[in-house]
Amino acid sequence: DEGAGTTAYDAASTNDGAITGAAWRNEPDCKSGKCLYFNGSNTNYVNMGNIFNDSTIQNTMTVEVWFKTHTLSQPDENLAVLVSKRQFSVDNSAWALRLGSSGVSWIIYDDGGSGYVSSATLTSTDLNQWHHLVGTWSSGSQMLYLDGKLVDSDSRGFSKINDSTSNVYIGLNDSTVNDWCLGFI
Repeated sequence: DEGAGTTAYDAASTNDGAITGAAWRNEPDCKSGKCLYFNGSNTNYVNMGNIFNDSTIQNTMTVEVWFKTHTLSQPDENLAVLVSKRQFSVDNSAWALRLGSSGVSWIIYDDGGSGYVSSATLTSTDLNQWHHLVGTWSSGSQMLYLDGKLVDSDSRGFSKINDSTSNVYIGLNDSTVNDWCLGFI
């Protein structure tokens, strides 16, 4: 809720993020207090650094984000990443909460590079409203919640996510700066 500056501070810990290009906004644009607007270009994102890189989250983790968009047609191949940690070039480690033309998804890649997705459909009636998206992982069980409701789940043939040295990004996919977001987070 800083509302100004180039750092998104983590009130609960020391996982502050470096803001690049995204613009601070005030209510009524935001869910509560301040939020960031991402304009759909590859120059709008938050780099959280290499957080969540220890073995404690390999077996169990929860990732959540509040978002609002006015379009399901995202600028980069109709896919926008809301938050992600991906490293394909080294060990195929990846997870991401995404927004696309057909809705939202929670994707996890195993160490072999196979992607596993849980998804939920969004329609035009869902536009211009705030939504709470949560992806959970627990020893092979993948679940996706939208606005407090379980919308998809599945069991996977692997029980842990590889440790990754990549950074966590808000508003884009990975360090190759693709799948950028058009909307509020």
